[in-house]
Amino acid sequence: MKIPVRFFFAAAALAVAFPVLALAQHGSGPEMKPLPVAETAPAVSFADGVKTDPALVAFFGDFAEALRTHDGKPFVPRLAENYHIDGFEAADMKAAFVKAMTMINPPEEIIITAIEPQADKTLLVKTGFKFAKRTAKREFTLSADHKLITTSLIAMRRVTSEQPARGH
Repeated sequence: MKIPVRFFFAAAALAVAFPVLALAQHGSGPEMKPLPVAETAPAVSFADGVKTDPALVAFFGDFAEALRTHDGKPFVPRLAENYHIDGFEAADMKAAFVKAMTMINPPEEIIITAIEPQADKTLLVKTGFKFAKRTAKREFTLSADHKLITTSLIAMRRVTSEQPARGH
């Protein structure tokens, strides 16, 4: 059976890209073993002065559960058709999202710090991912119907020998 050349290049690109994605998120090597399931999902809250939005509570509650279980499959319906991972080219971004969720340490709490409606009808949601020793700022761009378009939590970053991978 003859394998198309484009299949070989696609497979090679994924083989190279996923370890880089894994390194960027939690510092594991090429094995990319899923992290263990956490006992509880991260709490979702709103910072002082930010109006509580039930649709965002539901969205981030589902996202928190996906982080807890490291299983992105149940969250896939919440991905927009134009969902993408910044800096990463993949034929199937939804599959890339599912793979990335196996590699991200969940925070203790997701704090929604700002909700900014954009001119194109999307929402820019700014968050703080609170961990035991630090809080990481992350942004989420959502469609008008609260589906994820992109997030700074999952992005392709090359890790060089001078810049070791950082875990959350």
